[in-house]
Amino acid sequence: MYLKSVELYGFKSFPNKIHFQFEHGITAIVGPNGSGKSNIADAVRWVLGEQSAKQLRGSSMQDVIFAGTETRKPLGYCQVDLTIDNSDKVLPVDYSEVKVSRRVYRSGDSDYMINGSSCRLKDIHALFLDTGVGKEGYSIIGQGQIERILSARPEDRRLLFDEAAGIVKFKERKAAALQKLEEETLDLARLSDLIEELEKQEKTLGEQAVTAKEYLRLRDDLKKYEINSFLRLMDSFADNLKALTEKNAIVSADLQERKTVYERREKEYEEIAEQLREKERAYEEVSELAHDQKLNAERASAAIRLDQERLTYLTSNHTALKSRTEELYERQLQQEKELVLLARQDEKERQALQERQQEAAAFAVTKNELEEQLEQENQKKLAYQEQKLNRVRQTAEREAALRQLEAESESSRKQQEAVAARQTMIDRTAAVLEREIAACRQQEEELLRRQDELLQAKTVAAKTTAKQELELAELEKKERQLQTAYREKESRKNALMDLESNYEGYFLAVKKVLDRKEAGTIGVVADILEVEEKYQKAIETALGNRLQNIITQTDQDAEDAIAFLKQNKFGRATFLPLNTVTGARAKDIEAAPGYLGIAADLVKYDRRYENIVLSLLGNLFVTDTLPNARKLAARHQQRLRIITLEGDILSPGGSISGGEFKNAKSMIFSRKNDILKLEAELAELNTELAQAAAALAGCRQKVQAGRQESEAITAREQAANLEMNRLILVLEQKKKERDQQTEERNSLQQEADELKARLQKLSEAKRAQAENGEVLSAEEQTAAEEKLEETLQMLQSDLDCVNEDIMEVKLQITAMEERLSHSEERVQAIRQTISEADIKRAELAAELTAIDLEKLKKEQTLEEQKLLLAEFLSGQKDAEEKRVLLKNEKALIQAKKENLQANKENYYKEVSLLEKEQIRLGMQIDKYEEQKEAQADYMWTEYELTYSTAKPWEQPDLGSDAALRSNMKRLKEEMKALGDVNVAAITEYQEVRERLDFNVGQRADILEAEGKLKAMIADLEQQMQDRFAREFEEINQRFSRVFQELFGGGQGYLALTEKENILESGISIHVQPPGKKLKNMMLLSGGERAFTAIALLFAIQSLRPSPFCILDEIEAALDDANVYKFATYLHKLTKDTQFIVITHRKGTMESADALYGITMQEKGVSTQVSVKMIENDLEEKEE
Repeated sequence: MYLKSVELYGFKSFPNKIHFQFEHGITAIVGPNGSGKSNIADAVRWVLGEQSAKQLRGSSMQDVIFAGTETRKPLGYCQVDLTIDNSDKVLPVDYSEVKVSRRVYRSGDSDYMINGSSCRLKDIHALFLDTGVGKEGYSIIGQGQIERILSARPEDRRLLFDEAAGIVKFKERKAAALQKLEEETLDLARLSDLIEELEKQEKTLGEQAVTAKEYLRLRDDLKKYEINSFLRLMDSFADNLKALTEKNAIVSADLQERKTVYERREKEYEEIAEQLREKERAYEEVSELAHDQKLNAERASAAIRLDQERLTYLTSNHTALKSRTEELYERQLQQEKELVLLARQDEKERQALQERQQEAAAFAVTKNELEEQLEQENQKKLAYQEQKLNRVRQTAEREAALRQLEAESESSRKQQEAVAARQTMIDRTAAVLEREIAACRQQEEELLRRQDELLQAKTVAAKTTAKQELELAELEKKERQLQTAYREKESRKNALMDLESNYEGYFLAVKKVLDRKEAGTIGVVADILEVEEKYQKAIETALGNRLQNIITQTDQDAEDAIAFLKQNKFGRATFLPLNTVTGARAKDIEAAPGYLGIAADLVKYDRRYENIVLSLLGNLFVTDTLPNARKLAARHQQRLRIITLEGDILSPGGSISGGEFKNAKSMIFSRKNDILKLEAELAELNTELAQAAAALAGCRQKVQAGRQESEAITAREQAANLEMNRLILVLEQKKKERDQQTEERNSLQQEADELKARLQKLSEAKRAQAENGEVLSAEEQTAAEEKLEETLQMLQSDLDCVNEDIMEVKLQITAMEERLSHSEERVQAIRQTISEADIKRAELAAELTAIDLEKLKKEQTLEEQKLLLAEFLSGQKDAEEKRVLLKNEKALIQAKKENLQANKENYYKEVSLLEKEQIRLGMQIDKYEEQKEAQADYMWTEYELTYSTAKPWEQPDLGSDAALRSNMKRLKEEMKALGDVNVAAITEYQEVRERLDFNVGQRADILEAEGKLKAMIADLEQQMQDRFAREFEEINQRFSRVFQELFGGGQGYLALTEKENILESGISIHVQPPGKKLKNMMLLSGGERAFTAIALLFAIQSLRPSPFCILDEIEAALDDANVYKFATYLHKLTKDTQFIVITHRKGTMESADALYGITMQEKGVSTQVSVKMIENDLEEKEE
């Protein structure tokens, strides 16, 4: 047996399906740290049944499923398959190859399989039991497990040695035997309790069985007397019914004769009464006609007076309106004349104003000319004065002026250069601004497009929201309708429940008992039955007044209630105590056309009332129609009591009752059914309301979402608008900057031109300074000044005259403009008045037209009313004459009617007397029929006998009727004296006796099995002690040899901590490396401790080699020399064990027969590289 392959899919870091093929010998699995190579050991441990996520280096079992990476999605499940070669049949199955699989889903579900067939974890454990292979065995050893073996308490090492000694299966058998022993002990205790209880029941039931046999003897005697009493009563009822029927026939014939005469008189009376009614109707009609004609005449007279008064008023109003219209017209003419006059005046005023404005303009021109001349002359005067002052320093300053002019020229040239540079910069800035403006215009177009899209989206959202709001309104309306319907039905149900709680429709005695609400009173028969509407009429008819029979807990409760009724004289009621009423279900009959079943099976009730329901309905058979009922009765020799869905009853013996009740429904049943229907309808409405509320909530959410979407669109629209406004501001700012740049450019150009001109002027000034060689003489200067002064005085005088003329013209213009303004206001006022007068005249004209039309109508109506008045007066006279004639005829018919009335009443009295007699006879017949039916029902209910089937029981020698009643009373008292009788106790006693005997036998069997289990446990413990002692000594010797071989000397041995309790004792390890003292394991170096643990594992493997063994970096703590020792010894063990070694040590890799490389080329995903090695060449393995 060896491990052929391991296949992983989705396990930890292996998302892709990975297949590892193994051969005999040593296979090494190598790879860098974190590449996932230890996940292979976890996979083998997991598939062998590891349940601890912690042992698998996780927090939950779902952690073994590939969790995904940045580029890969998580997987939903993982699966690991182990394929084992079982050619040597080490495993207890008939397969040469065994495939063990385990699968787990992210949901937590998991599967175990052996060769593809589902199995239990227990089956996998059993498969590898005592083979050394398993999650707790020594077939999978990791570095952490080495440390745990050395660091653990001696007691915790037991499992490893138990597995090596091969006693694990014995321990499991012992555990199973102990479990079985515990179960047997519990069963024994349960049986003892049961036997004790059955013994008590046996004693009680034995006593009850004796009483039941006495009760059955008395009941048989009572049956004999009751049957004979029944036969005598039925014969008596038949005789009485025959006599009453004959008498009733005579009364019926006499009654029919009297009824015929009475009906004839009644018909004559009705004919006369009809004639009288017709005369009275005619009299009433004529009287009403006369009264109507009188009222019509009075109304016509009143209408004539009103029309005449209205005509007078209309004529007066017409004159007044016409006069007012003429006044308005005259006033309008005067105002129009005033308008013409004002227009002429305004025209003249405007012409004069224009002339004055022209004069003012001319004066203004003259003034400006004079002011300019005056300014020029003043400048000349100032120049002359300056020449006087400057003549002295003129010569001295000339050279300074020339120097100044030269400096200004230089400054102007520099300014000219700065202006040119500034112009160049402005031109560049202007180009940038133009580009920015173009970009803004593009953004503006994009925003306009976005605004159009948002507007369209807003329109669509508004339509959608409007549609949803309409749907919401419809749903709200539907909800309101449902709520209204719910309230109406709930109100109806509450009203019916009030009637029910007040026992409306019940007999007085029943209501009074129920009102007491005593603890022993349960309710009436109607309360315990639930009847489908289909069967309601049949059950109602069958039970009749028995629906109001009162159910009590005990017969004492019934007796107390009867005493209460007698004390208060509330009447009588029938009581059905639960402890005394017995019932039986009739044997069902074979299927027949129309047969529906036994009535007790067609109603629903609580099982505690079964005896009551069976006593009332247990022997009643239900069919659909009367013909089918008759056929069913004939088939069973008239022995059945049958009722149809329409309420027709066929009694045993052949009698049939049928017909129709005055009230089609029982108030009690209909009320209960109505309440049930209303409750069902309310529940349905409640569901509809919930659905409507859910739909309403959904619709409201949609509306809210639509509104939110609209608000979002509006927000985006506002944002777009804000962005547009911002863009417009930016664009305006850019334009403004461009304009400013342009303006500055123009200003600079102007400044450049001015500088150029200034330079030219400075150049000319310098030439003038240089050329200025002569000045005016003093006399010439004085003469020129005197002439200039005369000119100034003359110009100032002319300017003052022009200013006075301008002021005068301006005052005239202001006065003219004020007059024109007042005139314009007056014109507007007059036009408004004229317009209002036009409207008023139109209104008055309309009123005059309406008055004319109304006058014409009233005149026509007045003539019509006069004609009607004459007609009404004539009709009133004719009606009065006819009324007197009809009154006389009515009196004659009334006298004839009274005569017929007296005759009819005489016959009515005779008919009434005969009907009362007939009713009395009918009631007596019904009474005997009811008594007869009640006796028949009782006999059928108690004994299933009809009159004909009871005849064979007849015994005339039983004595008189009084003797029969006395014997029946005595037997009932004796039966009552027996108390509550359990008739079933006879059978129950026999059953309890049989159960008791059976359980006593069971107890003996359990005691015997308990002894066998204890013996088996003792035998197992002895076998385990012998085997463990033998195997432990062998392991100890092998450990000592392996230790000395691996360490090259020294000594090591194992010891039991409790030799007297070998099966529970801990195991301690004692070692002494070469050249050192015997010391505690914890004081050894890490390498020594690891090598000691490896020595122990090799010792166990050499004694009981496992078919395969997985070693996960157990040699990591060893130095290189010890690694080679480890690898060398490992090869010695490959004869019996296949090794899969997860390692990164060179010495181990060199000793391997095959090498698998694990890499993680993609982050989080492990992949495999395999190289088959034929020789132990290190370089080839590294390649």
